[in-house]
Amino acid sequence: MSCKIIPVVDLRNGVVVRAVAGDRANYKQLDNAVFKSNDLCRIIEVLLKLSRSNILYVANLNGIAGDDSYDCILYEIMRKFSKVEIWVDNGFQDLGELRSFHNGFSNWCEKKGYSPCSGENLVPVFGTETITDNASYKKIFSTLDEAVLSIDKKNNVILGLVTIDTILGLLPKRVILMNLDKVGTDSGPDLNWLKNMTQRNLKVEFFGAGGLRDRDDYEIVARYKAAGWLVGSALFNSMMDFGDE
Repeated sequence: MSCKIIPVVDLRNGVVVRAVAGDRANYKQLDNAVFKSNDLCRIIEVLLKLSRSNILYVANLNGIAGDDSYDCILYEIMRKFSKVEIWVDNGFQDLGELRSFHNGFSNWCEKKGYSPCSGENLVPVFGTETITDNASYKKIFSTLDEAVLSIDKKNNVILGLVTIDTILGLLPKRVILMNLDKVGTDSGPDLNWLKNMTQRNLKVEFFGAGGLRDRDDYEIVARYKAAGWLVGSALFNSMMDFGDE
């Protein structure tokens, strides 16, 4: 099984920020000469080129905090990169919030005069950090075949109100192992967690997030049966280019 590199864009107030160890209050605006621009679309284009990926992961920190003021930025990304699978973590708590997001996208497209504007490239990411409760979790993942689960961990604790028994009892096809302590750091990937989860259920694709530093790390997580890895800092630092993959 090949291991995909999935570039990450973290947005706050519509601006790309550099994530560090899940300390969102102190995320700083991205400042890196490799992009030669603060333009969001330009940054995304460079990340997709470096990673050779047809998937982009976008975390809207405003949405995760319950603020929908910048959903229009996500709509613009979905429209401009319509051939790319866009994994969106917008703090969705339940199916109702996802429906509202879809409706918002449709209304935005209509006002802008964009057609066609299907939003078929949207893949919703539901994080344990924001899912309302066990009942909502079960309804989400028994209803949405394409949804991605993000198991959010910080200080070795799974964040949120959903119990681990509920999670393990209904795992979707694609699961992100999001170790927030390792995001934006050079501490290396969480191999123990990856190994533990891949040994539990071989029918699930597990995607790691956080700590990947270089090609050596990439080869290691691939051997540990990661289906992919969400990567931000290593790409921002221009340390990794997967053109030879």
